[in-house]
Amino acid sequence: MKKFGIFFIFCLMSCAALWAQDYTVYFNNKALEESANKMVSVKYDEGRGLIKIEYKGTDDGKWNRNITLYDEQDNVISKKVFSPGINKIIFSIHSLKEDYGRKAISVYSLSTPKDPALAASVKVKRELLCKIDWQ
Repeated sequence: MKKFGIFFIFCLMSCAALWAQDYTVYFNNKALEESANKMVSVKYDEGRGLIKIEYKGTDDGKWNRNITLYDEQDNVISKKVFSPGINKIIFSIHSLKEDYGRKAISVYSLSTPKDPALAASVKVKRELLCKIDWQ
C-alpha cells in the first residue's frame, strides 16, 4: 500500500509538471524562458507592451481555464477566462501599471472541472506562470 501511495504522489507531481508546460508566457512577443523565479522585470517609466499567455494543450471542453492576477497580499486583482476556441489571454502592461501602481503582480493559471459535482470534490491548485516586478 505504501508503494502505491508513493507511486500515486509521483504521478500527480508528473501530471502537474506536464500541465504547467501547456502554457507559454510572452512579454512583448518574446517567450519567457522557464526559470525558477519566473520573474518579468518591467521598468516602471517604460511600462508599455503586453503580457500574453497562450494555452497550448488540447481542450476537451471539460475544464474551465482561467488566468488570475494576485497582488502582494495574495488578493485577486483580475481574472480572465479562456473562451471556447480562444487560446490566448492578453494583459496590457500600461493598464496594469495604471490600475495597480508599483505593486508586484503574480500571474497564475487555474483549471476547474465544468461538472459541478466533480468541481466540489477536487482541490484546485493554482500554478505560477510568472511574476511582474516593477523597477
